[in-house]
Amino acid sequence: MSITKRWGTTNISIHRNALFIALAASSSLIAALYFSSPAQASNKDIKAEAALTVTTAQIRTLEWNSNIQASGDIIAWQEAIIGSQLTGLQLVDVLVDVGDQVKKGQIIARFNNASLMNERDLLKANLDEASALVLQASVDYKRALALSQTGGISRQSLLQAETQKQTTAAAVAAVKAQIASNTLQLSYINVVAPDDGVISSRSATLGAIGSVGQELFRLIRDNRIEWHGQFTAMQATQLAVGQKVTLDLANNSTATAYVRQISPTMNPETRMITAYAAIEPNSKARAGMFATGNIQLNKTPALVVPAASVVIRDGRSYVFELVAATQQVIQRPVEVARRQGDFVEVTGKIKADATVINQGAGFLSEGDIVKVVSEHTSNIDSAISQKQETL
Repeated sequence: MSITKRWGTTNISIHRNALFIALAASSSLIAALYFSSPAQASNKDIKAEAALTVTTAQIRTLEWNSNIQASGDIIAWQEAIIGSQLTGLQLVDVLVDVGDQVKKGQIIARFNNASLMNERDLLKANLDEASALVLQASVDYKRALALSQTGGISRQSLLQAETQKQTTAAAVAAVKAQIASNTLQLSYINVVAPDDGVISSRSATLGAIGSVGQELFRLIRDNRIEWHGQFTAMQATQLAVGQKVTLDLANNSTATAYVRQISPTMNPETRMITAYAAIEPNSKARAGMFATGNIQLNKTPALVVPAASVVIRDGRSYVFELVAATQQVIQRPVEVARRQGDFVEVTGKIKADATVINQGAGFLSEGDIVKVVSEHTSNIDSAISQKQETL
């Protein structure tokens, strides 16, 4: 009886083990069938179909002007300082202000001349007196000379008469010199412009007492201003006198200048070379402005793409080249050079006539499959959503 029970228990265990083995085999078979089923293939197809909608552009070779760019200050070509040449006189007229155009010799300020006129009258009286003394001394000398010849006076008396004549003549010369000085000072009463130009600064104040050397005005000669561009040593090798410079001003306008001189030495502190460019008159440029200048050089070939095709990632620039056979994209590193409007010049491992992604380039990764449409039917919003779904 016990033997029978033992064999029965053994049979039940065997059947259970067989059932477990069968279930495991079935599970393996189902898994194998599932992963080799069309569902898996459809997932791959879905992944391949998750392409971005983009537009493309051809890389073109164009002849573009090369240019060099630099910055610098706009400065007066020559600034004349107009100062006082009189001391102790009051300024009674200030006839110009900052920004006024003046002509050479034009009176721009005037000092009070009353004291100088009084001095002139006094000097004229002194001159009349000195002249009378000269006349008297001349008569006395002639008389003494005649008497000395007859022995009427001593040799010493004749010498004194001669000395008096010379002394009075010297006094006349001194007074005449003072009158000349007074005349010169009177000529300084009127402060005049030394050249044509525009008043750039005024420190003259009505009623102020002048002193010799005191600055009254500053004048930009001929109203000429120039741009002092700072160029690197490499840029300086491309500079030449007469080159045209287009200046971008702070008020969003431009001015035209021409290089008139190039510094023969480099600034030891900035390691830059200065080019002096004369700005054409009647521009909106003003002394004291800071401006960026562009100098156009000769035309050279350039590989050109739309600016939208260039993607910047991690500080580097890329374009995505389209492989027509697979509709996949290859990420190509490039360097951006010149720019003109909506187009840029690129250099690197990229060939002319290659097809690059234009709209939608910013959402691509290496190896992505894309759907190319015309620019008019492209939908970038759709491209963004598709990209987000694939992510």
